[in-house]
Order: sequence, then structure tokens, then C-alpha cells
Amino acid sequence: MRRQISAIAIITKIASSNRATATPEEAKAVVVGSIAYFGKYSVDETSKVLTVDIQGSTFANQIGNTTDNKRIVIRLRQAN
Repeated sequence: MRRQISAIAIITKIASSNRATATPEEAKAVVVGSIAYFGKYSVDETSKVLTVDIQGSTFANQIGNTTDNKRIVIRLRQAN
């Protein structure tokens, strides 16, 4: 399994430091600014397409969805 996590560079911090007691505004800002999912993937190097089989996600509508599961690879960079 691989994981994918995406977040905006500056994500709202929760004043209480406890996600269970976030204000509605804080909670909304976190949800709007981030997503995480995991599953299996395959890569077609010729067409530069990554196909993801999302098996779990913080956005439940993605789980098992096959209409939005292809990612086009524009460039690769080496991790630090």
C-alpha cells in the first residue's frame, strides 16, 4: 500500500491544539486545505499516467471511485 497526502502550504492551526475541540471554522479550514488517501496504484510510463485504486480516503466519495482515479505525471523530482 502507498499513501498520498496533500495539503496546502499554510494550513490552519487549531487554537486548542485538540482536533476534537476545533471550532467549526477551524475544522472547515483543515478539511478544505487537506486530503489523504491510500490504495494500490499502477504506472504507465509510456503515457505518463498513474492510476490509483483508492481503498481509503478522508473524502469517502473517492473510495472505489473509478471516474477520477488517473493522474498525469508532468515531472518527477528526487526526494530530499
